[in-house]
Amino acid sequence: MADSEKKAPPPSYEETAQKEYPHPQGFATQPGYNPVMQPTSTNIVIAENRPNDYLCLSIFTCLCCFWPTGIAAIFYSVKSRDAGNCGRITEAAEKGQTARKLAIISIVLGIIMTIIIIILRTVVFPTRTNRYYY
Repeated sequence: MADSEKKAPPPSYEETAQKEYPHPQGFATQPGYNPVMQPTSTNIVIAENRPNDYLCLSIFTCLCCFWPTGIAAIFYSVKSRDAGNCGRITEAAEKGQTARKLAIISIVLGIIMTIIIIILRTVVFPTRTNRYYY
């Protein structure tokens, strides 16, 4: 290699480090530009108490008491929840009360059925332990 083809050594770290520049105190506006404040929107949420839909009671009565009216109670409970989610508060309250009435009817019918089964099992059709008479 010739002397003219020799490359200079790479610069050291200190030489390549960035210089610190002073930070401006505020931002200057550009010439011909006037900053405009945008109007902000305010959302007002009116929280209304959603009426009770009695879904848990309806499911309980369907599983543990009298299932035909329990299914109807679940149907009205779901309709009440849908109406409440859509904001139809009066319809939700009406359907919720219907679901509650059906759930109470289901509980009463379940209790009556249980009493009838106990009476039939103990009084009318008692099981005999001794079937053979000698």
